[in-house]
Amino acid sequence: MIKQDYVLKREQMTIESGELKKVNSFLRKYKKTLYIGTGIIWFASGCLLLTNKPSEASSHDHLYEETNAQEKKIDLTILNYADTVMAEKSNKDKQSSEIINQLAIGNDSVANNLNIKRIFKKYCAIYQVDEELVYQKACQLTDNFTNQEWIKYNQIKGTKVCKQERTYSSSELGILVFVRHIIGFKNDELTVNTSYKLDVSYEEFTQKVCFLLDNLNPLLCQAIQNHESGNYTSNVFFNYNNPAGIRKGDGKYWNFDNPAEGILECALQLEYRYFVDNNICQIDNAEDQIIAIQKEYCPLDDMHDIYKLNKHWIKSVTDCYNILVDKKEVQTNTK
Repeated sequence: MIKQDYVLKREQMTIESGELKKVNSFLRKYKKTLYIGTGIIWFASGCLLLTNKPSEASSHDHLYEETNAQEKKIDLTILNYADTVMAEKSNKDKQSSEIINQLAIGNDSVANNLNIKRIFKKYCAIYQVDEELVYQKACQLTDNFTNQEWIKYNQIKGTKVCKQERTYSSSELGILVFVRHIIGFKNDELTVNTSYKLDVSYEEFTQKVCFLLDNLNPLLCQAIQNHESGNYTSNVFFNYNNPAGIRKGDGKYWNFDNPAEGILECALQLEYRYFVDNNICQIDNAEDQIIAIQKEYCPLDDMHDIYKLNKHWIKSVTDCYNILVDKKEVQTNTK
């Protein structure tokens, strides 16, 4: 519909341009006729002067004055008419421009809505919730994505991550956190079996997720996953889709529906629980960040650490991180 309106408006502008050409053609013909008439009058006046009769000369003067006055009157009429035509065209051009701008804005709005729906489709598939129901709920909470919380902060009312409502740097991050929040209210109506499978490697997906976030270094997130899952070979990863060894409040491993959900949770936990809430984002050095994360993520006095492996966590994660850094440098140098 928008495209049809745009074409109609362009056709209207083309017609208006044709009307202006007709006006200009009329004015040229009108002035040409005037010049011919004026030439005839001047020729007649010359003939009168040759007779040297005072009365006829006086008649010539009178005729000249009338002709001159008539010329001025006609010129003024032509100018006024031309000004009126140009003013009307200018107004129509302005209106057409405003309509085209509105159509462009409408196009942007449609494109934005389509993009939002694509994002919902992706994350609802990962978290295995009904896309249409979740999208409708988001529309209700954001007044169809027009309220100030959404426009300014990409925030959907009531959404929490790591027990806090937050602001988000992109619409995709806001939607991701909302869908993640919704799974806490899963029921038979909301749950769907999407059998979601990643179309990229775990490493590539980890990198894409980290790029959505504001503070988390993708290599650090990857290093923790490599250590915890033994490069995605551990029983916890195979049985629970849990690449980062994340436990629930009762100490049991968090069971995710698919690896993508486990990777998302790892990244979100590191970003908000550690880098934001514990101010680890203020630490510049990656090795110092690993030390700061270990104090809560993998404490030495953890009652679940029956084999006392947590004491090796810092060194192992640091080694994994350095391997990834070296690998990245090699890839950069070979390009």
